[in-house]
Parts: sequence; structure tokens; C-alpha cells
Amino acid sequence: QSSRVIGHPAVFVLGSKHSILSVSPIVILFCLLASMMFQYFVKVVPTVYMKVDGEMVRTNQFSVTRHEKIANGLIGDQGLPGVFVLYELSPMMVKLTEKHRSFTHFLTGVCAIIGGVFTVAGLIDSLIYHSARAIQKKIELGKTT
Repeated sequence: QSSRVIGHPAVFVLGSKHSILSVSPIVILFCLLASMMFQYFVKVVPTVYMKVDGEMVRTNQFSVTRHEKIANGLIGDQGLPGVFVLYELSPMMVKLTEKHRSFTHFLTGVCAIIGGVFTVAGLIDSLIYHSARAIQKKIELGKTT
């Protein structure tokens, strides 16, 4: 038996590169020794990416699940040796829109963060103050009795 090494195709999704058919060295060894069955389940989701300048990029997002097993050549649980690719096209489309936010939106976010920090600091300060005061009263009560 022989096996053939197939170059790794890559998927480009919005500028990133991901290998979808990577095979481990152990699987290559099994391919040389036994008949193998490879199943790739590919889910394809159509995607539209709207850039800030109005340019529209139509692309697809892919999700791949890989199964591999030793096949004895009989139809049934073991399956036939070979490479099987099953596609599932999604009826839904994803639309991503790129937007720039204004400086006032940024300033509002910064003020919200600063306000949150002061609020939490005030709660912690109040907790420490009231706890120390309660402990001090218990100590004073213990001394007077």
C-alpha cells in the first residue's frame, strides 16, 4: 500500500490563514501500514464584511471536523478506505460591519470607567471603616465590663 502526501490547503477568512487539513505524523504512519478512512465535515457560512469606506467583501467562514479511522475495506461500521468530504452550507448569512466611534463615545467610556473605579473604592473604604468601627466598639465594651 502507498500513501500520497497532499499539500495543506488553507482557508482565508477576513485576512487570517488557517490550515484545515493538517495530518499528524502518527496518522501518516497508519496510512503506510493500513487502509485509512478520512472524513471531513465542512460547514460553510456565507459572510459579508462591510468596511468603513463602504467596500463590501463577500467571503465564507469554514468550520471543519475531522475523523479518521482504520478501514478494513468492507462496507459497514469500518467503512471504505478513502478521503470523504461532506459539505453543509448554512442557510444563514453573517454580516459584519466595521464602524469607527467618535471621540465623545471614547470620552464617555473613559468617564464611566473612572466613575466605576471611584464607586468600588468608596464601597471598599466604607466597608473597612464600618468594620474597624464595629471592632473598636466591641473592644471598648470588653474593656468597660
